[in-house]
Amino acid sequence: MKHQSCLIAARCAFMCLLAVVVCYSTAAAQVKPGDKISRANATTVEQLVSPGTYFAVTHGMEMHIVAPARIDWPPSYQEATEKYSGQVRLSENHRDLLGYVAGQPFPILESNDPDIAVKIM
Repeated sequence: MKHQSCLIAARCAFMCLLAVVVCYSTAAAQVKPGDKISRANATTVEQLVSPGTYFAVTHGMEMHIVAPARIDWPPSYQEATEKYSGQVRLSENHRDLLGYVAGQPFPILESNDPDIAVKIM
């Protein structure tokens, strides 16, 4: 039963990701790096941002659109991940991390892992 709920959670996560990608790909042409989003042109990003972010923009927050770029982990986080991730595992009830100290607990995920949804969360 646990594995079935994990599979359902993984499918839901995949469908949400797919929806975001589809929405982004159709709306992404509306903004480009260098654009400044303010109250005056907030509708440009309405379909790209959360309702809370859209509210903030319509009430004075500005967004400066930048080109996507890779963001690496800070060196100390990377080192902690490499040092401690090998000792981390899920508890029997899949609600607790055992052996976790610091860093990313599960940096390498296998698609056939029945606990993948829990590890992603």
